[in-house]
Amino acid sequence: MNTRIIGERRIMMIRRFDRYWLAQGSQPTVATDLMLLPADGLTGRRMGFVSGLTLVGCDETQSRTKSYAGLALAVRKYCHPSVIRADNEELFKRMVFNIFASNDDDHLRNHGFLWDPRLPGWRLSPLYDVLPRPGLATERYLHLGIGPQGRLATLDNALGGVPCSR
Repeated sequence: MNTRIIGERRIMMIRRFDRYWLAQGSQPTVATDLMLLPADGLTGRRMGFVSGLTLVGCDETQSRTKSYAGLALAVRKYCHPSVIRADNEELFKRMVFNIFASNDDDHLRNHGFLWDPRLPGWRLSPLYDVLPRPGLATERYLHLGIGPQGRLATLDNALGGVPCSR
């Protein structure tokens, strides 16, 4: 973990996941390490990014009716074939994590996709903007639909639907 003291406070420096650095004039290949940090002789590049809202093809008013299963279908339709299975397995894990963490801020703008120049194609971005909301409620709901019981945040509901990883 990289921290710095600025003023009288220690802050954590977090590397942006939509940037990478390469030698000038070079193109990324499958073997390219996109996690290199800036250094002399390297130039910064930006990866394309779209939200789940864009990938699913809806607007904010329609997003409340969307589900993890619908997002998994969009992954199958738009992501690079070599990452579909892994991305949908990761999406399922994130759904379960959001249930445990009571992260009801799991709307489609908080699911992102990067254009990976090594593939080339879309892939699921790293997890971001997680907002756990601990509480004592007997029933909790996520923003996106989970399973047969809609947005009800339970493992039974998550396991009762078609798994995102299939």
